[in-house]
Amino acid sequence: MTSPERSNEDQDDSATSVAAIESQKENIVPLPQGRSASQLSSLLQFASPARHARLAERHAEFAREVEGAADLDDPLEVHYRYVRWIQDNYPQGQSAESNLLPVLERLTRSFRQDRRYRNDPRYIRCWILYAQNISDPNVVFEYMQVNDLGQDLAAYYEEYSIHLEEIGRINKADELYRIGIERKVEPLNRLRRRYKEFLLRHTDSPED
Repeated sequence: MTSPERSNEDQDDSATSVAAIESQKENIVPLPQGRSASQLSSLLQFASPARHARLAERHAEFAREVEGAADLDDPLEVHYRYVRWIQDNYPQGQSAESNLLPVLERLTRSFRQDRRYRNDPRYIRCWILYAQNISDPNVVFEYMQVNDLGQDLAAYYEEYSIHLEEIGRINKADELYRIGIERKVEPLNRLRRRYKEFLLRHTDSPED
């Protein structure tokens, strides 16, 4: 049995969706889990006053939740949920409307002295996201190292090494991968795999 042909209206909607994504793709910040085309299209096409009002209302709700988070067993959870919500609803990332950077600044600052979260993957993801949204990520990565934040997690070594590789500090990136492997950070197999990929890219690279 053949599938019914799509109507012209459906085809027009699909074309509009693709056009909306294509026109904004350079501004869309990728997520580790990816984004669906339908979700992206919806977010990019329907920036109506009503939607802006709903988003502003949700920001206010999260702000109230964050204010009361200190009394929770896991106060980081509310902050982290807020960050994830921003990522889901603002595919362009940091902007005056998304408020991503101030939210990350508050989250990272709030739990700096809380030993529970020093190697919590959620907390470290937010530090890394913060680093990716400022002009000099080295400042954040070095702060994390000095303050023993994320030093048992592969993500720290992977993301810092990627940044170092991007700015041409190949030897430093190589050293960082090896430190993480020697420390047997988790997940270790993933870090080893990323290091092998790095070595394949730079087998004949000159030293930095």
